[in-house]
Amino acid sequence: MLGKLIKNEWKNTYRIGCLMLIGLVGITFLGWLAFQSPMWRQLSDDNYYYRSNFGVNVLNIASVFTLLLYAMMLVAVSVGIIAFLGVRFYRTMYTDEGYLTHTLPVTEGQLMFTKTLISGIWILLINIGIILSVFMLMLFMINAILPAGYSLSDFWEEFWRIYREEGLEELVLIFERELGINFRGYFVYSLVSMIFGAFTSIITLFGAISLGQLFTKHRVLMAIVSYIGISMVKGICNSLVEGIITGAYVGSINRAPNAVGSYLNTNLIVSLILSIVFAAVLYLVSWLINTKKLNME
Repeated sequence: MLGKLIKNEWKNTYRIGCLMLIGLVGITFLGWLAFQSPMWRQLSDDNYYYRSNFGVNVLNIASVFTLLLYAMMLVAVSVGIIAFLGVRFYRTMYTDEGYLTHTLPVTEGQLMFTKTLISGIWILLINIGIILSVFMLMLFMINAILPAGYSLSDFWEEFWRIYREEGLEELVLIFERELGINFRGYFVYSLVSMIFGAFTSIITLFGAISLGQLFTKHRVLMAIVSYIGISMVKGICNSLVEGIITGAYVGSINRAPNAVGSYLNTNLIVSLILSIVFAAVLYLVSWLINTKKLNME
């Protein structure tokens, strides 16, 4: 039954999720369009023919506004997927539609697991899409400011040649060794954090929505207030933990610069653990409210 529940949840969310992914493709096209103005080429090529006139000025202004629109639409997609999943969770769990949901031959734990799993996957997919879009935007920008006759492939060949042959690679290794920093490790941490972050963020949202249902009136408003309160408490806890870690490492960093890496590692790991702990508590809160305190509108 759990498999059918997961399949049904995916079926009921994939249309909006796919539309947002397709929207990201359109937003990325906007990013490409923004760098078609001739002013970008002039930044790197003084010989590039550029005559300031009304038409060119309009293109330049349009380019800047298109970049602003690109940034705003990325934010809209990021917020939009969370809002959609939050509204869907509230509607299917705590309104009239919830009566049908809670009569299904499944446990409350299975319902929570299914909604958390599918919602977390969608947030992860959207986040990956946003990262790819920003990466493509950077490529568009680099291509726009390259001199005439200099392609992206030429740029990357030159970049890797400088990295390997001009001592940049050795400089990075020295930097890692002296400060105790491992950039590959941070890259892996970023991937792990992005995966966990997708699920901890949606669990936090679901927990706030569930807490809002403990009130008899203005439940949506109280859910928003709960979300703000949870975010503030989490931020305070992060600041306190970071302060404790900084205090513990400040002397070591002054004596040995390579302790910087250990300090950053501890800070990042503790922050991730704290997020997971908060998510676990809120997941338990949501489950308890659905099993013990369920009071639908």
